[in-house]
Order: sequence, then structure tokens, then C-alpha cells
Amino acid sequence: MTNNQKTVGLFLGISFSIARNSVWYSDDFTRLLVRAASHDTYVEVIKNDYLPGPDSLHRRIGENPITVYHGNFHELTDKYLKKIGNREVILILDYTHEPFYGKSSSYWIHEYKPEKGCTGSFRFLVASILCEGERFFVDCIPANLFSDTAKLVERMLDGIKLKISVVLLDRGFASEDMIRLLKAKRLKYLMLCPEWTNIHRILKRMNGSYLKQEFKVGNTDTTLVIVKDKYEWIFVTNIHYYHLNKYIRIYKLRWNIETGFRVQDEARIKSKSLSIAVRYFLFLIGLLLYNVWKYLSDSGQKMQFKRFVINFFDLMGLESMPNT
Repeated sequence: MTNNQKTVGLFLGISFSIARNSVWYSDDFTRLLVRAASHDTYVEVIKNDYLPGPDSLHRRIGENPITVYHGNFHELTDKYLKKIGNREVILILDYTHEPFYGKSSSYWIHEYKPEKGCTGSFRFLVASILCEGERFFVDCIPANLFSDTAKLVERMLDGIKLKISVVLLDRGFASEDMIRLLKAKRLKYLMLCPEWTNIHRILKRMNGSYLKQEFKVGNTDTTLVIVKDKYEWIFVTNIHYYHLNKYIRIYKLRWNIETGFRVQDEARIKSKSLSIAVRYFLFLIGLLLYNVWKYLSDSGQKMQFKRFVINFFDLMGLESMPNT
């Protein structure tokens, strides 16, 4: 097995404190998680004498605060980023949700329902980079009901040590605090803008298909760009292009992160746990699997993500174990 394929095991190895006389070791927990991912199933339903049970997994995860797993994810991900070198990257930020089924008053459970039948969701702020066709997930922070988006983004930006050419954001990030933060970090940004009341008035007065003008979000200066084609593109930005259609071409690169989420969902590690530590830990494992797959794909080993996870499963030696 290559070092890249051992990434999940390394993550567990540095995350879990396991004594020499333990019944289960990090490789055993890796096998459990890879089995869950390859079957796109819940860790709680896997029954196998060769694997630790979900209670053992949950207990191990609960031994550490989520900040430990965040730091360990960075430590492993930074190894993939070495190949980026001094090249500039496009940074893409977005929220994604993991479905929750059941009843809970936890402040980690949001009302948004990403799947039919679920009662809420866990929410994660995720950062992805795009560099000359290469893309990786580089950060992830869980968000509770009281999280301030601008403060979460600031934490991410402080931890990402790359040359960023532009930050791409969806309309949900558009706020005075966000624009002020990006300006303070001296970062170029391009984000969709909601159709606020003042934007709506501008649209009604607008003649033609293009508009570019100075604009304020709260008391913070920015530039408003509107391009009408089959869709009304409304941006706030500090980038200045002569041809306004270029804003659309650049912004469409943001869809790379949504593609990444869809691919990762093909082998999602599901859990019934209410613990944010467990749900965050499992989500990070999914991001690591995706990063390994992308690294190998960019190195010429073309394979669908689901097939990669199944092959990973076989390479771990699980094919010789009894079926669940």
C-alpha cells in the first residue's frame, strides 16, 4: 500500500492515543471506516468480529476535542500542498450539510434538511483550492447555530499558507463583515450578491445587459458588477476586468467545490451519532479520502472515486473477512 493510501490510517494514528495492549489499533479502525465508506453505510450497522464496534470508535473519537482533529487534518493535508509550491491558487469557500435523523436540541443541529426524511443537519464550512486543474480540500470547520461566518473564515484564512489569487464565495457570504475581512487580508474576492432592496432598485433602473459601478455594503466600499444573459449575475468584487463576462468565467470555477461534495457523497461514512466530534471526525475522513483520490488521479492513476474507495478496501485486506 502506498503512503497516499495510508493517509487515513496516519490520521487515526496521530489522532488516537492507543496503548500497546489495546484490543484494537489504528489500522483496525481504518478498516472499519473504509468498510463503511465503500458500502456507503452507517458505522453503527457494521457487525464483524474482525473489526472494532461503533462504541469503541465513538469512545476513541470522544477522547479529544475537535481542535485536535482539525490540527491533524491540516498536518496531513499540508503534505499534499507541497506539490503546489509557489504557484497561485484559487480559494473556494462554501458550506455543506450532513443529514441528521432524529430529535435533538443540540446547537450543532441546523434546521436545513438536505435530504428527504431528515430532521436537520450538521453544517461544515469547507475550503477547497484550485491550481492549474488540481484541486484539494484544504480546511473544514464545523459551524453551530451561533457561529459567525466571518470569524470562521478568518480562522481559515489564518491557517492557509498559500498564495491566493482570488477567493470565490456564494451569495450566502455577502456581508459587510466579510468584505471588510477580505480587504484587511488584502485578498481579491468575487462573490455573488443577494438581491437586496437597493440592488433590486438598480436592476429596475438598469439599461442594457452590463453594469459596473462603485457600491457600498454597509459602510464598506466595493464594486458592483451585473451581467445579464440567460441568468442575472450580480457580483460584489474588488477585481477589475474590462470584459465583464470574465467575471462569470472566473466565478463558474466555484462550482468545483460543489462537484467535490457530490463526488465525496458517493462514499460517505454515515453515523447516527449526535456527537459533533464523531460527525466532524468522519467528515474529515471523507475529505482525506477525496484528497488521496485526487492526488492519485492527478498523478495519472485514473479511477472513479467509488471504485477507488472499494480498491482501498480490498488493499486493506478486508476481502478475506466474513461479510457484514
